[in-house]
Amino acid sequence: MEDPPTIAPQGHSPVPEHEVPAPGILDGSPTPSNQSNPKQKQKKKMTKATKRAKAQASFHRRWTDLLPSLVAPFLDWNDTTTARVPLPLPPTLSSRCSKKCTKKTVSISCLFQNYHEQCSIHYCSCEPVAVILVQNGLFPCAPSQPKQAIHIPLLDFYQALFERSCDAVNALVSALTTHYTRRRFPVRHSNGKDIKDAFRKGVTAAVSWYDHLHRVIEEAMHVAILESDNQGAVSNPSQDEASHYLQQKCPACFGGKKYGNKKDSDVHVCVDGNFNHRHLREAGDSPHLHIPEYYISKADVDAVGDRIDRARKRPPKPRQVIVPDEAVDECEDGHIAGTGTNVKTSGKRYDDTGNMALVCRHDIPLLLANIDTPGEQQKYAVALIQKLFSMLPRNAYVAVFYDIGCVLDRSLHTYDILPTEVVERITISTSIMHAYGHQWPCQLVYNPRIRENLGMTDGEGTERFWSRTRKIISVTRTSGRTRRLWLIDRLTARIGSEMRDGLGDWMKRKLKNVDAQEREAKTKLKACGVPEDELRQLWQDQRAAQISLHNHAPARLKKDLEKVLAIQADLDRIEETIRSATSSFGPGPHVAASLTQLNESHASLSAQVDDLYSSLNILDSFPSLKQLPFPVVHKLLLTRDLKVNIRKRAIGSFFEYDKLEQAAGGRNQALGTKLHQATRAAISKRKPAFLAAIRRHNKYCDELKVLLDPKWRIPVPKALPTTIHQLKETSHLMEDVWIEPSSGPIPRWLESLDVREGIRAMLKLDRCKEERLRLGQEADNMCRWFGKELKNTELALSNPNNRRLRCQLQQYCSRLRQTEHSWANSPFAPKAQYQYHISEAESAARRVGHASQGLTDPIWVTPVINHNPTLDLDTIEEQELDDDHDAPESDSDAGSAEEETFTDDEEESASDVDPEYILQQQIAEDEVDSCEKDDPSVVPISLDWRAPSSLSRDPSLLAELDHPSLKGMPMVHSHRKIPTRPHLRSGYVEICPASLDRLSRRMERLNDVNVNSGALLLQHLFHQGPSAAQCAIFSSFDIYLARYNQPTNEVWRRTEMTEYWKKAIWIIPVFRDVLEHWVVAVVYPSARRILFYDSLAYGLADCQETLQEITVLVDKLAIAATENGHQILLPLNSQWLGSPLLDQSVQTSTYSCGLWVLALVAAIVRGYHIPSVGEQDLEQFRGLLYRWALTLPSIS
Repeated sequence: MEDPPTIAPQGHSPVPEHEVPAPGILDGSPTPSNQSNPKQKQKKKMTKATKRAKAQASFHRRWTDLLPSLVAPFLDWNDTTTARVPLPLPPTLSSRCSKKCTKKTVSISCLFQNYHEQCSIHYCSCEPVAVILVQNGLFPCAPSQPKQAIHIPLLDFYQALFERSCDAVNALVSALTTHYTRRRFPVRHSNGKDIKDAFRKGVTAAVSWYDHLHRVIEEAMHVAILESDNQGAVSNPSQDEASHYLQQKCPACFGGKKYGNKKDSDVHVCVDGNFNHRHLREAGDSPHLHIPEYYISKADVDAVGDRIDRARKRPPKPRQVIVPDEAVDECEDGHIAGTGTNVKTSGKRYDDTGNMALVCRHDIPLLLANIDTPGEQQKYAVALIQKLFSMLPRNAYVAVFYDIGCVLDRSLHTYDILPTEVVERITISTSIMHAYGHQWPCQLVYNPRIRENLGMTDGEGTERFWSRTRKIISVTRTSGRTRRLWLIDRLTARIGSEMRDGLGDWMKRKLKNVDAQEREAKTKLKACGVPEDELRQLWQDQRAAQISLHNHAPARLKKDLEKVLAIQADLDRIEETIRSATSSFGPGPHVAASLTQLNESHASLSAQVDDLYSSLNILDSFPSLKQLPFPVVHKLLLTRDLKVNIRKRAIGSFFEYDKLEQAAGGRNQALGTKLHQATRAAISKRKPAFLAAIRRHNKYCDELKVLLDPKWRIPVPKALPTTIHQLKETSHLMEDVWIEPSSGPIPRWLESLDVREGIRAMLKLDRCKEERLRLGQEADNMCRWFGKELKNTELALSNPNNRRLRCQLQQYCSRLRQTEHSWANSPFAPKAQYQYHISEAESAARRVGHASQGLTDPIWVTPVINHNPTLDLDTIEEQELDDDHDAPESDSDAGSAEEETFTDDEEESASDVDPEYILQQQIAEDEVDSCEKDDPSVVPISLDWRAPSSLSRDPSLLAELDHPSLKGMPMVHSHRKIPTRPHLRSGYVEICPASLDRLSRRMERLNDVNVNSGALLLQHLFHQGPSAAQCAIFSSFDIYLARYNQPTNEVWRRTEMTEYWKKAIWIIPVFRDVLEHWVVAVVYPSARRILFYDSLAYGLADCQETLQEITVLVDKLAIAATENGHQILLPLNSQWLGSPLLDQSVQTSTYSCGLWVLALVAAIVRGYHIPSVGEQDLEQFRGLLYRWALTLPSIS
């Protein structure tokens, strides 16, 4: 049988190149007879190897032939025993064959968790022994004529244990033997002697092939799910989506359909190698068991290596140099992985020297490559990147984080290593931890905290992945070569599965960190006292100056300059020696002549050294330094190179001290005593030289203070602290010494510490904003994948052809539903969206099994108003606030949700308080004191749950909102307030800074204050139309008046300013707490008609409770108005008619429900039923609403 098909990337070929036996071994061809006698011994050895290889090949072939026949009995057994306590096995197991076949009997030793026993098996040619064993929950330890079998639940337990501890099979076998002996089930020969390694070979085979059986069943399950997808097929994936393999690995990165984001990159991945996962050559090899899921093939890697070799032999391509090659060369020399020729491990002792991993930004492993060269060559990283792009749409952009990203980026743009269309879609950066080991100009371009549009991705996911896999190192180092790949591949699959299920928790932690970083950055930005626009200009000036090619001339001259300086140092020592000899020797003609000759020789050598220094043409590289004395130039260059050296040493020391902190109960895992002592010894050994270098640097700084003339405008370099902890907090450690005169005054970014702190805070704030946008997009991707995967799984369950896979499909469906609890609680993903997908999946499954029922024709009322009002632009100018406004101050307007005014110090803390909680608490307290005790009467509602066909759509909402005066609006988030227009309502339109903050963030869900104030702002803008004056817009908090059965006097107090008794249309926004989703009800009280708008288009069952609360609220409003002397046309205690405004969902993101509510409010006040905008238009709608909010008058 061929190896089962796989949807994962192709791994090694069925017989890898390094596993192919020598000619004549497998076919048993004779050795040539003309060999001499000395080779007869070698011939005998070859014969033994031949027998071993033939036996292994036969064993592998028989297992491969047997495995398909075990799938059906295993699925049947699993279906009947899942969620049940297994029954004890009878002493004799028989075939289920009903034919009159010749029966045979064999005795097999069966291994259970607490005992082992002999079982008799009656079998025939129709059902072999292995099938009978699996039917009864036992897995054979050999493909034919097995002598042992192991209980399948025990194999499942070992698999779960291996995923956590990576204990070898030897540990399981030894533990079982000891456990059996202690429970009086010894393993002995017939003569009474104990059997050593009685189960090792059999259990090893059972573990491997049982896992292979699971792989076959998993592949069949995923094929069944894919075949249920209406939008694609297994063999023809969609061109605008990532491959099914990538979507399964990380839905947050690959679950969406939006690609082509060149600015921010669609996907962030990181690449790195690890040379601890090496394999001893002497451990040998084993037959190929399975195609790895994660590993790319050796053939693919070698093909990339050959292409790189050919490309490097051709002339380099012209390219735009951003970072000087001198700086990249220093980065390459400073990293072991830089050149690829550095030997990281012995090729003689190890045949496989490590692994290279490609991991997404959520630390989920995507691909692996086996390293079989002594060094970390570029072919492994390039092969992984190439494989990734082959599984992505052709317009996808990828950001790659690599510890030597600068070197890889230069190679890709210098040589034709990858196709041009792929290179153009790659953004390469260094990982955050390794970035600080690079030269400062390199960091200005490749550091992810400095480079734009990378958010808070750190690129260290591979390091965390290696940390999770380190427990398997000792096991794989001595296992068979291909078995090593299998073990790492299976552990990687388990790690990836756990990380995918924990994506919701990952996003919560990430957002919490972003919030903390953002608060810190805002504080520092405010403290620096420099406007943000000025900081950005200073940052551009700094970046351009420090990447300058002239600033890196010393790197090109470094070796020659060091030689000249060494000669100069020797001459200085000779001069001192001559001077000392002159004073010690007595007078004499021969002594004087010799000393005179030595002084002349020294003067001649000094002149030659000066000529040699001049020949280096240093001043040609620095024409601006020609006017400076030689000692100044000399000292500047020495100080610069010395600081670069100190920075490299300091970064290594930082990592070593971090390790020591682990030993004291710090982060991660504590060090062992041996490693702790070795680390301390290494620090002590290097500390004297390190401190001497710092003191020498500080001495040069003191000398430069004297040498540098202020008129040269060269900043004096700053001294460095001599303690490692203070050095770690020193910001200017990462900046090079400035060696060129300034054309004007010394730049502020170089002179002022406050400016440098402000620039860093500004950059961090930018990264935080980018991270929020990416988190929102990833939440949408997760939600979309969840809905699609759950729907396809439910459809696969409904397919009768998948009845044997029903148990596996149910388990997978249950696992998906469990992820909903974690994913839906993330800040960017409301439960409503996930509940919608669950209901859609269930509905799709029901439609497969049952015919859909017909719907009655809808009943519709004619539109109230249908005109095209225009925006009154003349009245949007700043208005003076009237303190004598006739609206009560405590009830200024519903849009502000009775929001308090906070001082600057209280503003941030107030933004964290949920206004809904405050008002709900207040209403609940009022209910205890004064609410009516009787439950509100239940008003009957007639529901016709199908959207009417005669809906009028607002065609020009965005065009009316857009106006040239909004461009260039200063984005100052202050408290803004304006009186409402008298013909609309009384009160104010009021927006606080926290609301503006939330409104300005593109992917943040709107809260109550945003929706309430936004609705009033839209009515204020479109006030000229007749429909605007006919609309009463209520607060989203008013629904609690019905929910908590508040008395009519409280209802009147909270709603009087709306003047609703005069209006024909009542607009009531509602936030559904359980689903975390915004909806809105449009009430026509005179007709007792409710039009319900839900952007997710939930079904009737999900809306009945909300509709009932709305009818209770409307009746309370009518009673309150009547009690206060206002006439209102509302027939009480008559039936309400409810209908939806949407049949199908228009919302595709997890955060836009509030924007859909505001878009509907705008359409209603403009005289239409619904807006004609789409999800893609809401970003523009949000931006326009934000800018209009900024036009309101600011108050102190």
